[in-house]
Amino acid sequence: GVLGGCARCGAGAAVRHHAPAPGPGENFIIYTVKDGEDITGISIEHDISPSEIRQLNNLPPEAQVTAGMQLKLPASTL
Repeated sequence: GVLGGCARCGAGAAVRHHAPAPGPGENFIIYTVKDGEDITGISIEHDISPSEIRQLNNLPPEAQVTAGMQLKLPASTL
């Protein structure tokens, strides 16, 4: 049998299959960029600075986003 495994999926104790609930400041959503959007527009729409979006997603300052790209945004901005 599996000792200390995940009750939901049976994964062994050494496998962190289901992460604990996020703590304060760790609540994120995945936002899919729509055609014609850019970081500035997304930042205005979600009340977050463009630099925060870049930092959360490890994007360099000159990076551009494209349609279909997925960005991590704080859930509190919805």
